[in-house]
Amino acid sequence: MVLKKVRPTVLSLFFRTLKYMMYAFTPEKLRRLAGQNFCLAFAYFLQKKIASESKLSNQQGAVLLMVLVSVALLGLMSGIAGSSWQTIVQRAKEADLLWKGNQVRLAIGSYYETSHSGGAAPQSFPSELNFLIKDPRFLETRRHLRRLYPDPMTGEDWDIIRDPRGRIMGVRSSSDKEPFKQGGFTEENKSFADQQSYHDWQFVYQSQKKSAAENSHSSKHKPTLENSE
Repeated sequence: MVLKKVRPTVLSLFFRTLKYMMYAFTPEKLRRLAGQNFCLAFAYFLQKKIASESKLSNQQGAVLLMVLVSVALLGLMSGIAGSSWQTIVQRAKEADLLWKGNQVRLAIGSYYETSHSGGAAPQSFPSELNFLIKDPRFLETRRHLRRLYPDPMTGEDWDIIRDPRGRIMGVRSSSDKEPFKQGGFTEENKSFADQQSYHDWQFVYQSQKKSAAENSHSSKHKPTLENSE
């Protein structure tokens, strides 16, 4: 008997609350509330309506309280789900950043190491990223990269890293978000460990000949201990 009396009251209050929300707010404001968290917005108005109902019995009030708690919990769960989805999206973009950044670095290396003019011209980095998809040093089409990729984290252009001559030796993201990945990088990306933002991930090409020369130079000047005997 109690349920038969309570159910019409709950449903009536539910539809009256929705009707009140439709009259009280413009469509734009309702849309904004729904975009933020409609369940919590509805719970707020349901609480207001419960407070205004002074003739409800104890049983009816208990049922309405259960409805209010259920709606609030549903809103909280939807907020947690939204946060989890943002984490999934960022992790996917992070993995895409590592792949595409490495592809651009490999293309810069290919441009730098490719001989032209019979090998007489000195090696140099490209002055534009477009030169990676069509090398202007050759009459025929020479590609070092299939196509140019945007920054996966922002969807915009990369931040360019240039050498002292103003040529492109690497790229990096402009995002200042903190990476999820803090370790376990490959050898060429080992400097990415424990960085505070994606902007610190620099996909720079280092010439193998240059690195070998630097290592040889450092080994020649490495201090040695003299025999004190």
